[in-house]
Amino acid sequence: RSRVVRALRNSEERLTLALDSAHLGVWDYNLLTRKFWWSKTLESIYGRTDGDFPATYGQFFGCIHFDDQPLFNRAITRTIDEGDDYEIEHRIQWPDKTVRWVNTRGRLFYNSKSRAERIVGVVTDITDKKQTEELRPDSELRPKRPEPAMSTVSQFGTGIAAEPT
Repeated sequence: RSRVVRALRNSEERLTLALDSAHLGVWDYNLLTRKFWWSKTLESIYGRTDGDFPATYGQFFGCIHFDDQPLFNRAITRTIDEGDDYEIEHRIQWPDKTVRWVNTRGRLFYNSKSRAERIVGVVTDITDKKQTEELRPDSELRPKRPEPAMSTVSQFGTGIAAEPT
């Protein structure tokens, strides 16, 4: 028994190190008991300090930007109804009203009776990526336009002017 406990502890320590190093937050919602759990890193991503984030799905959902809540609901509903994993980008709002962008991936897990039991998600902050995208000049976001064709060439003094077709 002690070997199993030690192996479990070692596994948890490795997982915690990996999640912390990647700055990935984790949440786990039990559909049957309605119990909600999240990692300390998720609290940080959501702008909370240790222990000031009550462990309820309602509190978690309330942090999602109002305009993005329908997107999140559709992803969760589709996952429960169809069993598909999901991945979405959406905004969250910190207690001080700061808006951040996150990428959330989730998966449905079933119990031994093949009944949907839990949804587990991982969250990473992508705010810097989104801000970089917003700062790109418009020319980088639009497809390149071909140069206008020269249909009429006329001579003005010593220069040549072209009129686009």
